[in-house]
Amino acid sequence: MKRRPIVTYAGDNALFTGLQAGLVTALPQESVEWRRSYGRPSRCVHVEVDFVPFAEECLVKDVTRTILGQPIFHTYWTDCADVEAYKSSTRDSLQAWVTSLRQQGITDWMVVLLETPDTRKGNKLIPRTTVLDKIKNDFGGKQAERCVSLIDPLKTDSRSVESWQTLLTKMRHLLMVAYNRALNKFEENMRAERERRTEKSWSFCSYFLLQEELAQVFQLLALHDEALVQYDELDALFTQFVLNSAAGDTPQWLSNFSQACEKWEGLHLTPDLDAVIQGKIRSKDVTLLEFRNYLFQRQCALLFLQNKPWEVASRALTFLQNTLGELSILEVTVAPGGIACWGVLSCLEVIDSLQTFKEPSTTDAHAHHTAPLWAYARDKLQELGSLCGLMPGCETSSSQLHTVISLVCGMGNDPHAHDYHQDDAPVHDTPMTRLKDALSSPQAYKKHYLDLSEVAISTYKHIGRIRSARLIGKELATFYMAQGEAQKAATFLTDQLTMFLEERWLLLAAHTQLHLSQCYLSTNDLEKYVKTCAQLAGSTHLGQEMREEHFEKMKTALKDVEEGSSLLIPCDRIFEVEGLRLVSEDRIILESDVLVELSIISKLPNTVMCNQVYVVLQHVKEEIGTLKTIPELERKSSSSSSASQPSTRKSQSSSMVHRSSSNSAEVERKSLANEAAAAETEMARLNPLTQPLHMSLHLEYKQDKSLSSASITCVNSHKVLRRRDSQGGMYKVDRNVAKEQHKDKLVAKEVVIAPGKNTITLSTKVTSKGCYTASQVVLALEKLEFICGKNHIAGPPLSLEVVSENPRIFLGRRDRDLLAGLHQPMVLTVHSGSWHIKQGTAVKLRTSRGLLVKQDNEGHKEGQLEREIEILLPEVTPFSSVAVPLVVLAVLGPQRDAATVEHTVNISSSLIEQRLDIDVHFIPPFMSSHKLHTANTSKFVQVTVTGLVGRGVELSDPSLMLVEPVNHVELKPLHPASQSLVVCTEQSASYMWSVEVDYEQEGTPSLKLEFKTNYRPLDDQGQPLQEEVRCYSCPFDLVDYKTLYTIRARVEPSKGSELCRAGNMCHLHIALQQVASPACASPEDAGDLATQHPTAHSIMYEVLADQTMWAVCGRTAGVLTLEGGLRQSVTLDVMPLTGGFLPLPSVRLSKYIPADTKHAPRDGVRKLEYVGSASSVPRLEPFSPGQVYNFSKAQQVHVLPASNAAQSDLSLT
Repeated sequence: MKRRPIVTYAGDNALFTGLQAGLVTALPQESVEWRRSYGRPSRCVHVEVDFVPFAEECLVKDVTRTILGQPIFHTYWTDCADVEAYKSSTRDSLQAWVTSLRQQGITDWMVVLLETPDTRKGNKLIPRTTVLDKIKNDFGGKQAERCVSLIDPLKTDSRSVESWQTLLTKMRHLLMVAYNRALNKFEENMRAERERRTEKSWSFCSYFLLQEELAQVFQLLALHDEALVQYDELDALFTQFVLNSAAGDTPQWLSNFSQACEKWEGLHLTPDLDAVIQGKIRSKDVTLLEFRNYLFQRQCALLFLQNKPWEVASRALTFLQNTLGELSILEVTVAPGGIACWGVLSCLEVIDSLQTFKEPSTTDAHAHHTAPLWAYARDKLQELGSLCGLMPGCETSSSQLHTVISLVCGMGNDPHAHDYHQDDAPVHDTPMTRLKDALSSPQAYKKHYLDLSEVAISTYKHIGRIRSARLIGKELATFYMAQGEAQKAATFLTDQLTMFLEERWLLLAAHTQLHLSQCYLSTNDLEKYVKTCAQLAGSTHLGQEMREEHFEKMKTALKDVEEGSSLLIPCDRIFEVEGLRLVSEDRIILESDVLVELSIISKLPNTVMCNQVYVVLQHVKEEIGTLKTIPELERKSSSSSSASQPSTRKSQSSSMVHRSSSNSAEVERKSLANEAAAAETEMARLNPLTQPLHMSLHLEYKQDKSLSSASITCVNSHKVLRRRDSQGGMYKVDRNVAKEQHKDKLVAKEVVIAPGKNTITLSTKVTSKGCYTASQVVLALEKLEFICGKNHIAGPPLSLEVVSENPRIFLGRRDRDLLAGLHQPMVLTVHSGSWHIKQGTAVKLRTSRGLLVKQDNEGHKEGQLEREIEILLPEVTPFSSVAVPLVVLAVLGPQRDAATVEHTVNISSSLIEQRLDIDVHFIPPFMSSHKLHTANTSKFVQVTVTGLVGRGVELSDPSLMLVEPVNHVELKPLHPASQSLVVCTEQSASYMWSVEVDYEQEGTPSLKLEFKTNYRPLDDQGQPLQEEVRCYSCPFDLVDYKTLYTIRARVEPSKGSELCRAGNMCHLHIALQQVASPACASPEDAGDLATQHPTAHSIMYEVLADQTMWAVCGRTAGVLTLEGGLRQSVTLDVMPLTGGFLPLPSVRLSKYIPADTKHAPRDGVRKLEYVGSASSVPRLEPFSPGQVYNFSKAQQVHVLPASNAAQSDLSLT
């Protein structure tokens, strides 16, 4: 901008001239805070000024009418260094300068004193007062900061640089103070001028220049947003005057804008001011188009400076439309086509200007606003084509040629012509050259018109405004039809028809099809012409006569079809299939007849005769419609609750496609329902209007957990709002229809279809197994076939289940768990499937070892239990079952735990292809366990029988015998011999035998015992069932059962005490005695004892005491050797810690094997032992139960409570 605020300089002009360049350059380099008045926020601005010499003539101008070109700040420069020189000359000059400023009421001034080091060399004494002090005292007064000293700026030392920066900072600050004061006066005057707008002498043009100068000041300060506000206020003010004039309130100055427009120059978006238009505004000789162009140009320049090109695009269309409205309101006379030329030039100028700001981040923002601009330019170009006779089918007349010449002349000169050098090639991409080229010939017009249309359509599609793109396509179709290119016109009409059908604009779709029929007739596209005529005949939105007319056209066009060929047409909007209903109620078997009712609505105005109507049946694979079957040859495991296995399918004449059980049929129905739901989902995907919006609730909370805000967000917005014009839709009006080729069809021949609802019965005979669904409905006329896809069949989908099942065999229990050792009922079930089982068909059952079976027939109770039986089946009709009762017996062996008894049943028959292996689990009714008890040298054996099931079992005649007799060992029962006991889950039975052991016998031989008892089941009332008594046996062994050592322990008080007292030391006497045996009485026989117990003569004792009751003093363990005798005694000091009856400390014995003990093996060969091996490390081995007997076990000793003194000692301890 050339016009800047002026700063004057006085005093030593030569001095200032040397500093002027530096000041002009350095002032705008840094920003300064502008503290504005009236509470407006502060802004940081850059200051640019022009320096001019001081003259009193420039002070008399009207400051309130202008700012730019007016001095707002005054400076005085001097380099006087001597106080005397200052008093003699400088002070008078400075006084005259200040006086002239005060006479004009100017308070914005500044005095700069330049100091150089040379001025101080003459006088080395520091003066009392300096020249700067004199200036401040004489002229500063309360504004002493306006007097500044400057050290020679030509120097590069720190003081000079700091002094220069101080001067710049002070000058910027004082300049903004002057600016603020001048702007306040200017704004007050501007507001006063605006308040006078109701006066007759008021002129908008004068006020426009006044407020525009304020905008220019803001722009000079780089406050582009503030400058834009001023232009926006002027725009709104002018628009309001124009709108008021429409109501009759027309000021006198507004009539100047009503003059005829002889020029329709377009926009020229340049950052420079248009001095020509500004001069016309000043002379009040500007037209409305010129004024509007100038105002919008200034707004766009400021928006570009703010880097907001998208806002320029958003304002452009509003600017064009508002200007047209103002031209109409003010009744401005414009030559025909002039406004259209202006609109095309302006749109192209804005779009070309936006190309320089095109960035990936702002492309979409531009497209949302440039799309309407492209469409507006296309509409205006179309208007020019109609006016100048350039449209297809028109011939240009002489008058239209004159119109073209006048329009080209009214455009004026190309404003972009000066942007190119004279020697450059001719430029054809400026808006004016493009428009002139379009008006030059019909061929050039067609090229530019199609280019604009293509860009407008693609931009509309890019931003998702498909309807606008389709409307432009409709006009393009009219353009191509007029040009005779029906094929191209049909493409745009087809896209438009697709949109109307998707959005259910059926009336508009019918009118579009009328145009399409003409296109197809012109291109001789017989198939599409017949389809369009049929759809028009079936359209309920057209009149009856028009429908019948197109019906006859369809019949006439079919005559041109070659004999033997047929046209395939979709039945959309011609026939509606309401649904298919299965009439056959029984289950569908191979070679049976199937009847299906087809409900169809004909929208044609007349009756049609169909040679045949058929429904194509599509076979559904087993993996889709049925459960995946596991091969039956695979071994199946059945618990005690059930044991079953389906049979394998046959590969010859009969095989199973679908299980006939209710659960499998339900799965099939659910599978078909899922397919229907999937089809509906596909329809929703194709039709954007039926696609659901997935919304989610988003809650935001504050720090105190209280709710801050709640919002609803669409999760799949990127899918819903994406473009679908290129992805196809549910209506593809030009799609090719393919007739599916399947051998299975439901057919009805010679069918008459009348207008309205028709019901047709179709039939077929199925020859293949499986599941079928309706794929297509075909209505075959002569040379014409209407095809309805499965997605257009209303109602629930038709599914035919043609069942062909193999026989299946199941083995299962009746009602209770299967028990081992008892007769148990089972059921063999044979399901015939779709087969007819003849009487006498055999089924063989073979069991594993230990499982017996027989057939439980009332007339054959005398049958024997066997491992292999053959069952003859009665006659079984298809889809029925027969149950054969069985009785099984699983042998009950020795049962020491609750584990189940497992057996396998093999089933083979001619009904199944592979043998079935079925696992059957039996629960044992009880189990047995034994335990050895010892009383010194006496031994007792206890056998416990524990019930495992709730059903009671009676036990009788228990016995325990030696399997292999042993000398001097005798078993005597301690329970009544004739006693019967009942065991169940809540009750167990125990038996006891004493074992007479001869300790005189050498060694301890192993005892092999066998426990036997008879058992039989009881009923629910506890009465024995009529079943034979069975025997249960369980063998077990007894080893190391002789008593080797005995332990006796006692606690005695210390000497001088009669009773034990808590806190007093006592003596624990432990006596260990080996049970006398002839085998170890003599040392020479010790080797035999060592053979049975190698370390029996070396034992280790351990005293285990409860630490809360006893404190053991000394060693609590030790090793004893019983080589010299059969008895050893050990005495320990113990202290009872509490009073009462305390249990004695327990004593534990273990076999001790010293590290240095080496035993010669029986073969006489000594093995080498290494240090660290198992034989070189002492170890302990526990005694077997019953080898050590403790007489003192569970004994107690009476301990008196501690005395008071002892109690206090114990407490301190």
